Amino acid sequence: MKKLLLFSLVGFVFIITSCVSPGKIRTTNKNNMLQIEPGMSKSEVISIMGGVETKPDEFGKLQVNPYHYEMFQVNPDEIVEVLWYYTDQVYADGIVNQAELTPVVLDNDKVVAIGWKFYQNFLKLKKLPVEKRDAEPISDKATTDNSEAN
Repeated sequence: MKKLLLFSLVGFVFIITSCVSPGKIRTTNKNNMLQIEPGMSKSEVISIMGGVETKPDEFGKLQVNPYHYEMFQVNPDEIVEVLWYYTDQVYADGIVNQAELTPVVLDNDKVVAIGWKFYQNFLKLKKLPVEKRDAEPISDKATTDNSEAN
């Protein structure tokens, strides 16, 4: 009987600890982004941000890091990539939308910036289609606007 109780307790703890809340994902991503610097490679960014792993959140939905990915062929010798990470809460609806993501922009496999303002300016400069942020985060407004690099 004790073994059954212990086994059940261990299973319960495993289930609880394997679920990751959206708030924890946002916080972890924000903290990890502080380690990203201009000139880093895509593989270095993915190593810092946790790679392309999938984790269930508290609602059982799968969370992927990066949450979204874009690639643009500017010319035969230049590729711009954007890794989008879930960092902010805009709407308390449990649905992750573009406004809740922070872009990490890479030009030819090198980080050129982090954040919405730089993303928009850089893609306009390259004459590429640009996403518009349709809302601002509920909290930590400065997180994505102040995390830009040159």
